[in-house]
Amino acid sequence: MVLLTDISFTFQVKLMIEPNFITKKRNWKVKNENKKQIQCNKMYSNYRMFALRELEL
Repeated sequence: MVLLTDISFTFQVKLMIEPNFITKKRNWKVKNENKKQIQCNKMYSNYRMFALRELEL
C-alpha cells in the first residue's frame, strides 16, 4: 500500500515538473534563436553602413 502511494506521488510530481521543463527548454530555444537573429541583423547593418560610407568617399 505504501509503495503504491509512493509511486503515484512520484508520478504526479513528474507530471507537474516535466511540462514546466519542456516549456522552459522551448523558451531557451526561442531566446537563443532571437539572439542569433539580432546578431546577424547587427552584423548586416554594420556591413551595409561600412559599404555605404566607403562608396560615398
